[in-house]
Amino acid sequence: MYGRVRRIELIKRIAIVVVSLIGIVLVAKTIVDLLAPGAKVAEFSLLKRYLNDKGFACEKLTNSGAVCKYNTDNVTESFIRYDKGFAYLYNNSNYVVEIYHVDGEDRIDFSTGDDSFSNYKNLKYNCSYKGNILTAVNECVLIDDKDVKLDNEAYIGIINKKIYEVNMMIEASGYNKYSLLNKYVWEKK
Repeated sequence: MYGRVRRIELIKRIAIVVVSLIGIVLVAKTIVDLLAPGAKVAEFSLLKRYLNDKGFACEKLTNSGAVCKYNTDNVTESFIRYDKGFAYLYNNSNYVVEIYHVDGEDRIDFSTGDDSFSNYKNLKYNCSYKGNILTAVNECVLIDDKDVKLDNEAYIGIINKKIYEVNMMIEASGYNKYSLLNKYVWEKK
């Protein structure tokens, strides 16, 4: 009987040690996950839901370079989430709008196609903006000739509409827009 009591006590001690070790490992894993770089970039579920509601099909947005795409017969629209920013591309037979904000590089490019207005066919413009890249277009100049400015109000309105749409995506994401715009970091609100 004395040996049996000692064995039961030994089993209890072993069980307590095993449960304690499991608890310590779980607590340590939680702490490492919270302190790891990129831990703030967790889900992007709000952004994904917003884009899905707009008809986009999205990859897993926690991966840098993940894409959400919207395709119809003559329109391709893409939002790409990078760890240090985002890119947006709208493409149809008339024009292409690209908004690029990644790791210190900001640009808005506008290109026209074969089906564009007669004096604007197959031209490429680089656009400056007011305030930040998600505010509004200041002016667009022809890449080949900096003296030629885009003066078509319809095209400028299209670019501003796309800027507004990207702004709404970022606002709906659940992340701080100003941290993303100023520091190129996705920080939770």
